[in-house]
Amino acid sequence: MLGIYRVLITFIKGLDRRFKLMVAAMGVHQLSLNLPANYSQLYVVGLGANPVELGFLSSLGGLVSSIVSAPIGWMIDRYGVKRMVVYGLLISATVAMIYYTAIDWFMLIPAVMLAELGLRMIIPLADLVFMDVTESTSRAQAIALSRTVWAIPSMIAPMIAAVIVASLGGICVEGIRPLYLIQAIILASIALLLYLKLEETHIKPEIKGTVRSTGILDGFREVFRMGRRITVWLIAMGLWRFSIGISMPYIPLWMVQIKGA
Repeated sequence: MLGIYRVLITFIKGLDRRFKLMVAAMGVHQLSLNLPANYSQLYVVGLGANPVELGFLSSLGGLVSSIVSAPIGWMIDRYGVKRMVVYGLLISATVAMIYYTAIDWFMLIPAVMLAELGLRMIIPLADLVFMDVTESTSRAQAIALSRTVWAIPSMIAPMIAAVIVASLGGICVEGIRPLYLIQAIILASIALLLYLKLEETHIKPEIKGTVRSTGILDGFREVFRMGRRITVWLIAMGLWRFSIGISMPYIPLWMVQIKGA
């Protein structure tokens, strides 16, 4: 067992500074992400949404997610990972502030749309940083390590949120609202930290006359040229997202309103 720990410690010490910075930053991001996670649907209902309107918001978020994924991939190749991660964090901070200041559920429509945009610009790009700054033989270990570290704040956040909500009036709009202000402050702080400290990692500089710019449609064609396996994978992921989306928005309501949690 001691031998395993020594190997792990040696592995961590040998990791690039950018990897360590991104793991720490995204760990704090996971903390902020999970603070209001269990209360978001209850907050929306508290602001006046009925089950149909709650489902509409969830579907709207999924639609925006599918639309923005391809342009974001193109923008990453064009502008680099660091800039896009920082933008994603600032967008997510803006979303949290919209939730914090909302007085009815209708005001959350732009927030739901922006939330999907911000999310697509953070976690997937963190993995790109990990792949860029680690050796090909240790990438799987590095990504597994990041998930292990991120699991800790993900477990702690719901307990912190519960204490805050309970101390501010319980499961109601005013009890949940401060979670979004805390989230916004944390996200803005992470964006500033990465802007100041993270070195750019994923830039493809264009040399005039030697590199042809690739458009979004060209990128799609390239993906589908990979063959049947990628098509099957895309269908499987679509079905998985559908199965999650059809039930997840209503689980907190069921726990609180039906089971009395």
